[in-house]
Parts: sequence; structure tokens; C-alpha cells
Amino acid sequence: MKKENTGTGPLYVKAWKDKRSRVARWGLILLVGIAVFADFIANDKPLYCKIEGVHRFPALREMFSGVGLTSWSLEQESTDWRTQQYQRVLFAPIPYSPNDIDLRNGNFKSPLDKQHVSGLRFRHWLGTDHLGRDVLAGLIHGTRITMMVGVCSMLLAALLGIPIGALAGFLGDDRLRMRFPQLVVCLVCGMLFFYFIVVAINAEGIAVTHAVFLAVFSILVALIINLLLRRWQPGAKGISIPVDTLTLRMIEMIRSIPVFFLLFAILGMLRTPKLIYVMLLIALLYSPSIMRFVRAEALKLRKQTFIQSATVLGLSDLQIIWRHIIPNAIGPALITIVFGIGSAVLVESGLSFLGIGISSETVSWGKMLNLARGNFSAWWMALLPGIAIFLTIATFNRLGDVLESRISGR
Repeated sequence: MKKENTGTGPLYVKAWKDKRSRVARWGLILLVGIAVFADFIANDKPLYCKIEGVHRFPALREMFSGVGLTSWSLEQESTDWRTQQYQRVLFAPIPYSPNDIDLRNGNFKSPLDKQHVSGLRFRHWLGTDHLGRDVLAGLIHGTRITMMVGVCSMLLAALLGIPIGALAGFLGDDRLRMRFPQLVVCLVCGMLFFYFIVVAINAEGIAVTHAVFLAVFSILVALIINLLLRRWQPGAKGISIPVDTLTLRMIEMIRSIPVFFLLFAILGMLRTPKLIYVMLLIALLYSPSIMRFVRAEALKLRKQTFIQSATVLGLSDLQIIWRHIIPNAIGPALITIVFGIGSAVLVESGLSFLGIGISSETVSWGKMLNLARGNFSAWWMALLPGIAIFLTIATFNRLGDVLESRISGR
């Protein structure tokens, strides 16, 4: 079945190449570049060195150890890489890590103050905080946290909101029917899924993996049993499931609670708040906005001729949704996702400013702002992270404006 071409696909490319989005486009490229290569821009460990004939890449090894691809021993962690006898060495442009403490330049050293450094290369160009940590290194590594939270949380929100919105809009309240045994299996497996998710959130170590596996396994069991029950009585009529009404009630319930209050309540119940939990919660809270737009588009598309033709030709509801509804209804969702990234950045910065959500060792822009609250004379601790947050949000809002104007034909 040929899919109707709404013309939205090429518009995304035109929106990216639009002259009005040139500044925002380069700003996005800069943010992504800094986030990806932060360890090669600001690091107290060498990018490359040769010691006693052995070639080493300490910064690269440390970065891979952070994601579990390599091991990083305690001896390597405690090594003073600046005092080693190198045959060859290449350091990062900024010779400081975000948690590297310079005791001689502690207690909020301003960028304009005289600093106790051995050379111009080791100067703290944007000053230090109360412990002597380099502000510029913190801003660079904080970009990674900001982009991870903004982009990953909205991608998770899209993975949740687009399918549910398409199902609600296309199926309505009378198109999905389930027999009583199928309904019981779905309810039981659904409760098991949420139970194991709660266990995974509060567990530690290998118990998290086991809980996530059991949660996914419960969903697979539900799908297999429902498939067997459907083949057992293929012609039987079941109970009508009001998918659209249930989705609308869920959207209204989530949107009726202020975002920050709900985040405070949930994060306060967690024993060990982590960055992944913050991303999951932001995705859950912003997915209703995506559901609303996709549902509205699906309601219009299901009345189109090509959708009715696909039904007559015998395509299943899932095939129609996957091949026709989602590709043609994804335009408004993309606009919501782009705007949502800026909102997610603001939410994460607010949580970090209040000391909620992420570990104390993680450097973020919101935490740097929080340090300025205790010392009003440290103007650079408030000004520089504030500018970074403002420019990031403005970048994504500008891209969203251009994308919206292209899709609407303005």
C-alpha cells in the first residue's frame, strides 16, 4: 500500500538548512561537539603519552572506563600525571578536570584576580569555585550532563508518547476488543511490570538487571499468551476497550500536577537518586504533550482515503499504525520534542540548583549556580552557567520555531 506523501519529510531538511536557523544550527553542533569531546578538551590526564617506551592514552581509557568498556585501577586514578617522566606527552587544551582541586587558588578565585599558577597554560581563565575547581572545566563537562538529560529524556518521551498517541487516535473507544481472559492476562502482567520497575529503581548492583529482565519478561509473556488466546478463538467478540478515553484521562492526570512538585515527591522517595532516574521522570512527565499532538493527527488521518483503503485490503491495525499513521503524524511530535529539550534542560538545571536528582560528584550548571547563592561576590559562578543555560534553551527554541514555521508552511 502506497503511503500518502504529506510533504513533511523534505520540510525537515529545509528547516535544517534554513538561513534563519543558521545560528541555532551551529550552536547545536557546538553543544554536541563539546558534550562528546569534553574529556579531550578539559582533562588533567594526558591525551597521549609515552612512558618507558609504552604508549598510553589515559584520558581515553578513563572515558571508556566510565561506560564500563575498560577498567581503571585505583593506582591509575591516584597517579599524578603532571609529575611523570614522559618521553612524549600531549595534554588537553584545558589542563583541569571538573573535580580537580587547586588548593592554591581556592575560595572563589575570580577570573580577574591574581592566581598562583606555574604558567599561563595553567591559569583558571574563568575563575574557580570555593574548593579551587576550574569553572571552565565544569562548564565543559556540564554540557555533557545537560545534553544527556535534554536529548535522552525527550527521546524516551517520544518512544512512549508517539505509539500511545497513535494507538489512541486510530483505535478510538470501540476498535480494540479483548476477551475476558486476555484482559485478565494484560492486567496481571501490567501490574507485574510496574512492580519490577519499582524494584529496579530502589535496587542496587546486579539486582537492578534482574528486576529489569523480569519486567521485560512479563511483557513478553503477556504478548505470547494473548497471541495464543486470539488463535484459540479467532472469531469471538470481546469486550470493547476505550483506549482513547483512557489515554485522555491519563494525560489529564499527569498534566494536572505541577512538574516540579511531582519530581520532588518521586525523587524524595528514592534511596539513591541517579541521573537515569531524572531522565526517566522527565520523559514520563513530557510524554503527554507528545501523545496529544500525535493523537490529534491520528484522528484526522484515520478518516483519510488511503487509511480506509489499507483497511479494505486486509492490513491489521498495527500494520496501518506503523506504516501510515506514525510516519504521517510525526511532524507535530518533532516540534514538541525540540521545544521539550529546552524545557528538560531548564528542569534539570533547577533540580541541580536545589541539590536534587543527581549525585554530589557530578558537575552540572545548576550546581554551579547553587554555589553562587552562598557567596554573592562570586559573580562569575552565577553569570557564566546562567549564560550557558540561556543560550542552550534559546538554541533549541529557535530550531523549534523554524521547524514549526516550515511544517505549517509559513
